[in-house]
Amino acid sequence: MKKRVVLFLFLTISPLFSQNESNERILKLAASLEKLADNEILSIQPTDFFSETNETITREDCIISVQINQSNVPFTINTAGNYCVVENLTTPIGIPSPLITINSNNVVLDLNNQLLSGGGLRANAILVNAFNNVIVQNGSLRQFTGNALQINQNAQNLQINNIIAIANNVGFSATGILRSSFKNCVALLNVQAGFFITNGIGINVQNCIFQHCYSFGNSGIGTGQGFVFNGCVNCFLPNCIAYSNAINGFAQTNCQHMIYQNCISSGNAQFGFSILSNNTTLQNCFADNNGLTGFRLQGNQIRVSQCQAEDNQNGFRVEGTSTNSSILESTAHRNRIAGFHFDPATTELQIRSNTATGNLLFGFENQGVANRVYANWANNNGTNFVGIPNFAVSPTPLAAINFTTNIAN
Repeated sequence: MKKRVVLFLFLTISPLFSQNESNERILKLAASLEKLADNEILSIQPTDFFSETNETITREDCIISVQINQSNVPFTINTAGNYCVVENLTTPIGIPSPLITINSNNVVLDLNNQLLSGGGLRANAILVNAFNNVIVQNGSLRQFTGNALQINQNAQNLQINNIIAIANNVGFSATGILRSSFKNCVALLNVQAGFFITNGIGINVQNCIFQHCYSFGNSGIGTGQGFVFNGCVNCFLPNCIAYSNAINGFAQTNCQHMIYQNCISSGNAQFGFSILSNNTTLQNCFADNNGLTGFRLQGNQIRVSQCQAEDNQNGFRVEGTSTNSSILESTAHRNRIAGFHFDPATTELQIRSNTATGNLLFGFENQGVANRVYANWANNNGTNFVGIPNFAVSPTPLAAINFTTNIAN
C-alpha cells in the first residue's frame, strides 16, 4: 500500500466517528497503515488499531483462567468457562486440527494479545462449532491455509472483538450464525476474502452487527474481496472500511434488510459496494477510486441517502430490473463515465436532490422507464442530463411534478 492512503483515510473517515472518539481512532488507524506500508506486518497488534478493548477477562484473570500455551495445543474447549492464551502459539507439525476448537456454550476465550500462527500448515486458527454465548477476543491470527476464524452453522450470541486476521485464505468466516457481533475486527492481506459471511443449510445469517471492522488488501489470483455477505437478514454495518481489495470492497447477494452506515470503500479493483439484494439501506457511505462502479445497485427497495462517489468508472449505477429504489441527497464527482446511471429495465426509481459534477461523459444518464428523476443539480459534466425528458414519466399521483426542475449549469 502506498503511504498516501494513510493521509487519505485520515481525512475521509474523520466525519464517520463522533467527536469524542474520532481523533484517537483515526490516529491509530493511520499509524497501523503506516506499518503496512513499511511491511511491518508481524508487529501489528489489535491495540494498534483499537484503543478500547471489550475484555471480559482481565490480564490478572488470566492467572486463574484455564491457560492455553504451546505445550497443550491443539486445544479443545469442551466445558464452559474462561480460557486465556498465555504465549504466542505456532502450528505443531503433522497435526491437522485447529489450534483451538470450541465445543461448548458459555465460553470466553481471551487471546491476551498473543499471535496464533499457522505457518501455512494449518487450516484454522480457531474453530467455533454450533454453540452459544461464546466470546473470542484480543489477538492476531496469521498464515492459516483455510479460514483463520471459522464459525459453523447455528452458533448464536457470539461476540468477536479486537481480532486481526493477517495473510490467511479467509480472515473471518461464519455460516448461518444468529444474533452475533463482530467489533473492532481487521482482515489484512488474505487470499479469498477478509470477511466471508454466508447462509447455511436451511438457515440465514440473522440479526448480526459488524462494527468498526476493516478489510484491507485481500488479493488472491482471481479472488480477494473485502466483505462478502450472502443470505443475510437484518444485519447492521456501522463504520466499516474496505480498501484495496482485488475484487470488491463490499459484496452482498440474496440478503434482506441490511444497513450500511458511515462505511468507506476505496481503491478496490472492481466495485466499491456491490448490492445484489432487496431491502438494503446505505446511509452516509463513501466510494472512491474503485475500478468499476462505486455503488452498484441491483434489487428492489434499495435506499441510498447522503452517499458520495468519486473517481470511479461510474458513481452510482442501478442495474437490471431494479424497481422502487431511491437515491437521495447524494453526490457523484469526477467519475470516468457517469455520475448516475439507470439501466433500461429499471422502473419506479426515485432520484431526488442529488448532485453530479465533473463526470467525464454524463451527469445523469436515465435509460429506464417511469423513473422519477427530479430536483437534481448537474454541473460541468460531459453531458449533464441524458434521457430525462423522454423517460422520466411520473405516474399518478406525482404527475404534477415538473421534471425540468433538474438544474444544469
